[in-house]
Amino acid sequence: MEKPFNSPDESPRGPEDEQLEPGEIDLTGAIPQEETLRSFIQGVIAEVEANGGEIPEWGAQAVARALANLRVEPTTGELHHFAITGRFNKEAMLSELAELRRHDPEITTWIILMRFYIQRSSDDPAAELAINENLSKAASETPIESTSLEELSAYLQLGFMESDANGEAISREDARTLAGLLAFTLPKDSEMHRFAKTGDINADGLLNECRQLQSRTWKNRDINEWIERLAHFLSTHLEQGSSEGS
Repeated sequence: MEKPFNSPDESPRGPEDEQLEPGEIDLTGAIPQEETLRSFIQGVIAEVEANGGEIPEWGAQAVARALANLRVEPTTGELHHFAITGRFNKEAMLSELAELRRHDPEITTWIILMRFYIQRSSDDPAAELAINENLSKAASETPIESTSLEELSAYLQLGFMESDANGEAISREDARTLAGLLAFTLPKDSEMHRFAKTGDINADGLLNECRQLQSRTWKNRDINEWIERLAHFLSTHLEQGSSEGS
């Protein structure tokens, strides 16, 4: 696929529609291009699947542009900055992607692509290898017509893979998401409900609820992993608290 827009090192194109060639992408966000971007990103995804999981920088910039356009202020922030410069701050980018999480399979796929690109672009060779080996599989297994639970499960798997590659527990936000998914099996005054709703952590209480859930039999094979991941996060949280208090 040919690169259909200017290099980020070049000056951005002007906002007038006539300054763009048909199918060309305006990375500045000055021109509304919802359908053009969607069609272009579909081509990016097809290329990712064809070349074994490598999303090119220009493809990632187009995805970032589409995601930035979903924000309240689309021409500010890290996604916008990356779209027009090709440079980004990993933590800031992941934070913005987390804010965009929603039950829309198309957007979920875009977020997955961006998070893979971010991790692949890190300086961690082990993380890069893990991402390169799994990107095509993850992208192809996020069905456009999947249910919201399947979409969220695919999204969480990406977070799990990132944490494994970095040798860390899952993020606090992913832990809250898991608590929200698991809370429906518990009373409304449970610690799971409180953590999911407020972000306040009663690690001992949550771990006790995790043990309760682990004693049950689940038809959905993902639930056991969710419980284990949450329990690991909570154990790590307790260890860090003990270390800080000593």
